[in-house]
Amino acid sequence: MKIESVRAAIVRAPAALAPSGIEPPSSAPWADLEGIPASLAPPWADVVCVATADDGTWGFGSTAFAGPVVPIINDHLAGLVAGAIIDSTDDLAALWDRMDLACGAYFGSAGVASYALSAIDLACWDCFGKVQGEPVWRLLGGERRKIATYATGSPVADLLALGHRAIKLPCSLTPDGSVDAAATIRAVADARDLLGAERDLMLDGWDIGDVSAAIELGREADAYDLRWFEDAIFPEDWPGYQQLREALSDTTLAAGERWYTPRPFQAMAAAGAVDIVQPDPLWVGGVTPVMRIADIARAHGLELALHCGGNDPFGQHLSTAIADVALAEIYYGADTGGVVSSYRAFAGVAGAVDGYIEASDAPGFGFEFDLGAIERSTS
Repeated sequence: MKIESVRAAIVRAPAALAPSGIEPPSSAPWADLEGIPASLAPPWADVVCVATADDGTWGFGSTAFAGPVVPIINDHLAGLVAGAIIDSTDDLAALWDRMDLACGAYFGSAGVASYALSAIDLACWDCFGKVQGEPVWRLLGGERRKIATYATGSPVADLLALGHRAIKLPCSLTPDGSVDAAATIRAVADARDLLGAERDLMLDGWDIGDVSAAIELGREADAYDLRWFEDAIFPEDWPGYQQLREALSDTTLAAGERWYTPRPFQAMAAAGAVDIVQPDPLWVGGVTPVMRIADIARAHGLELALHCGGNDPFGQHLSTAIADVALAEIYYGADTGGVVSSYRAFAGVAGAVDGYIEASDAPGFGFEFDLGAIERSTS
C-alpha cells in the first residue's frame, strides 16, 4: 500500500468512539481511584490519528497529550510519512526508524515525540492490516488465544466480582500528593485478605516516589507476597533503579510504562535492574518498538506485561501476538459495573469474560466505528 496522508486531531467527544453503553470519563486522572495527584496532570486531551492509503483504506491510531503532539504529527511527521510504500511489516519498521530519526535528530524522540510516533505507527499498522485483510496479531506472527486479565484499581471486592484473576493496587496518597506509605500498606493487607493466598497481588508506585521511600515501602509490602512492585521511582532515575534492585533483591520489580522508545528498556535489561518490562503501545512509540522490546525481554530472560494491555484493541492485539505475555492489565477509571473498562473504551475492544480476553480477528485492530464517528469525536 501507499500511504496517501496522515492527520491528527484533538479528541473532544470520546464517547463517539466508545462501545455501546460505555461512557468514557471526561477527564483524568479519575476521581474514584487513588494514583497520581491531579495537580501533576497535564491539561491536554487525547489524540486521534488517521492514516489513509491511496486506495482509500484508513487506519486509526491514538495517544495522549494533544497540545504538543498534534502539531508534531501534522506539522513535522505527516509530510515524511505521506508517500511511503508499505509492502511488508519490515517496511512499517523502516518507516518508524525514519520518524524516530526525524525527531531524535532535532528535539529527541522520547517524551511527547514518542506519543506522536505511537499514534502514527498504530494507525499505519491498522491500515496495513485492513489492506491485507488480517488482524494485527496475525501479521505479527501470533496465534489467537485467551489471555488472563488482572485489574488495576482500589475497589478490590468489586473488581474480583468481575472475574479478574489478580489485582494491582495504586499507592495511596497524602493531601500533598506524596505516597502515603501507612495507608498503602493497610490497603495491601486488606487486599491480600480478600484475595487469599492463591491469587496474585501487585503494587503500583506511579513513578512518583524517591528511592529511599520506595525501598522502605517495597520491604513492607513484600511481606504480603507481592507478585511484583511496579514503577516505584521517578521514571528517568536510572541510578535509582540499580539502588532499588540492590536493596530489594528478593522483590520482583517491574517498570517501563513511562519509558519511551526501546532504548531505556535495552539499558535497564542489560543492567539487570528490572524483572518485568511494561511498555505502553500508545506511549512508547507504537507496535514497532513494542515488538523490539519483546525481543529485548526475551534475550535477557525478562517478563513482558504491557501497560493497559487489556484495555484497548492495540494492547489486546499485541498481548496476543507476543506469546510471552501471560497477563493483560485492565485499568478501571470509572464505574466497574460494566464488562469493559471505560479507560480507552474504543468500540471493538474485547470485554473480559470469566477473567480472560480474546482479541478480535477482524482486519487491523478490529475497530468498530467509521470515519464519521472519528469526525464526531473531534468536533
